[in-house]
Amino acid sequence: MKTDDVLVKMVEYAFFNDVVCINDFLDYYQPEKREVGRKRYETYIDNFVEKHLRPFIAETDNPLNGKFQIKSYRGNDGKGTPRMAELKKGAERDQENKQEIDFSNAIQKYYLVGENVEIRFITNLYDFLSGLQKKQKDRALEQIAEYEKTRNKTNLSPFRNTAEMEYTREVIFAHFQKELKNYYYRGQDSVNYKLLPRIYRESILGHEADMFDEWITGRPEEISDCRRHIDALRVMHQRGLATRLLDITSNPLAGLYYAVSQNDDYDGELIIFEVDSENQKGRFSDAVEIVSALATQSMKQKDELSKAGATYHKKRNALKDKTADEGPKAEFNGQKVTKKLIHEVRRMVGDFEPIIDPADLFKSFVIKPFRDEERKVRQGDSFILSGLEADGKNSPNLKYKGIADSIGAFRLSSEDGLLAEGKISRYVVPSIYKNEIRINLSVMGINEQYLFPESQSFSDYMKRQYL
Repeated sequence: MKTDDVLVKMVEYAFFNDVVCINDFLDYYQPEKREVGRKRYETYIDNFVEKHLRPFIAETDNPLNGKFQIKSYRGNDGKGTPRMAELKKGAERDQENKQEIDFSNAIQKYYLVGENVEIRFITNLYDFLSGLQKKQKDRALEQIAEYEKTRNKTNLSPFRNTAEMEYTREVIFAHFQKELKNYYYRGQDSVNYKLLPRIYRESILGHEADMFDEWITGRPEEISDCRRHIDALRVMHQRGLATRLLDITSNPLAGLYYAVSQNDDYDGELIIFEVDSENQKGRFSDAVEIVSALATQSMKQKDELSKAGATYHKKRNALKDKTADEGPKAEFNGQKVTKKLIHEVRRMVGDFEPIIDPADLFKSFVIKPFRDEERKVRQGDSFILSGLEADGKNSPNLKYKGIADSIGAFRLSSEDGLLAEGKISRYVVPSIYKNEIRINLSVMGINEQYLFPESQSFSDYMKRQYL
């Protein structure tokens, strides 16, 4: 791909994803450049950043102008964490190294980082786990303290450190456990991957209904126990078909494993979600059944539903009392395309109240774990289920951004309270640390053999261990 085309694509991608690892992006779209040798490749990346990318995003009509910074890291700060700093022209590269890991062959990595993003590095498994537990426990303590104050059970000074307050171990532990249920994780072996289900990433949404129908009719033995559309989608997803489901897990170690499992030249990412109970649904939820049934609708029907939903929201927003939306909602449910969707739901589940909340069609939900098979229990077997793309957001540059935004809304916000409101934390695993973390995970029993106990996966794992 030519440099000008790469620039345009990178800007579009950054606007969509908020973060781009420039080195990995160039490696993917211009793989031939690596063949010139390491030193010349480093020089090429340096020149690309300084002579092409920086002037390009500085143009007044560029959507990234003023909203993104070019940052870089290399080496560490002496505390086991790489330094991510705004890149200054001619800045010296950091050669300091107090780690056992050899940084002499580490190429400097450049990033495009959105103004609402704080990059945090995961370089050590044990430090990560310790920090994660402390943050969650501190949050539980703070919420208990807030509850105590609102219930007038104690007079607490606002200047008193919550860590110094005394609570029974049982109360703290119970609240801590409750907090953990709201956290989910997803590992991606490249920070540049879009946070989208495969049906959107592979741009085959137009064939979704055909694939669903062909699977149902061609593999009846696979879906004989499926009583709801989410059950069928789940089976299809596990068999490798592209669906509107996105894998997540309640196990942070499993999530981290996927971030480091492959692509050792690329920086990985561990995505941490904090999902309130309202957006966590079970398989018997009406909202889940409705959104799952979208997989059976043609692209034309999906577009009609999207437009009908936009009309509903427009009329609802015009109301003084937003809760008095019975009229717009009844109008939406009375449309032919809505009735088709309701008919499909009833065909699968039988008894179903013929009323759809239009807002549900544009949401993403976390589907709580199906605990039925050993492998699924180990992986967590949770999913994010995504609905329709909001009407009007399907421009080529922002295709499916509405879906990505609805999923991204679950991302853990900045947890230390030091950053401006609205900041999100992105947890990056530098490529040079992947192998070390993978080894430590295996020592703790988290490896391919554990997550995928099928015989073929075990065979592959043994080959890598001894061959």
